[in-house]
Amino acid sequence: MRLFLQILLVIGVSGLLGLAAVYLINVRVDSYSEGKIFGSVDGIPDNDRVAIILGAKVWNDGTLSHVLLDRVTTGVELYRARKVKKLLMSGDNPTAEYDEPTAMKRYAMELGVPEEDIVLDFAGRRTYDTCYRAREIFEVKKVVMVSQEFHLYRAIYLCQNMGIDAVG
Repeated sequence: MRLFLQILLVIGVSGLLGLAAVYLINVRVDSYSEGKIFGSVDGIPDNDRVAIILGAKVWNDGTLSHVLLDRVTTGVELYRARKVKKLLMSGDNPTAEYDEPTAMKRYAMELGVPEEDIVLDFAGRRTYDTCYRAREIFEVKKVVMVSQEFHLYRAIYLCQNMGIDAVG
C-alpha cells in the first residue's frame, strides 16, 4: 500500500510539473503575439508585407473547406485593401490528387487577384516549414499571417524567431 501511494505521489507531481511547463510555454508563445493580432483587415498596418495564407483541408472535388475558404477570402481582402502586395499560398501537396496551394490560388483568382501576385509554396506541410521557406526560399521579411486566431499565436512566434516581422 505504501509503494502504491508513493507511485501516485510521483505521478501527481509529474503531472503538475507537466501542466506548469505547458502553461509557461503558452505564456511565452502568446507574448510574441501581443499587439500583433488584429481582428480586421483595417487594423493591419500599411506597409510592404506579403500575406502568407496557411493551408487547410481541400475536399476531394477541389473545393476549399470552410476554414480554408475563410483564410483565402481574408487574404484577398488584405490584397484589395492594399495592406499586402503579394499572396503566398502555403499548403500541403503530397500527391497529384491533393493540392492545397493550387486550389487556394484558383479561388483567389476567381475573386479577382491577378495570377502574377500569387506565389505558391507546395511544401507548407507544417507552420514551421512555411515560416522557414518564407525566409529562406521566398526571402520574405515582413508578413501578415492569415489563419484563425488560435493558430496565429504559434505562427507569429515561429516567424518572429526566424527573423521575419510578422503580424496576423
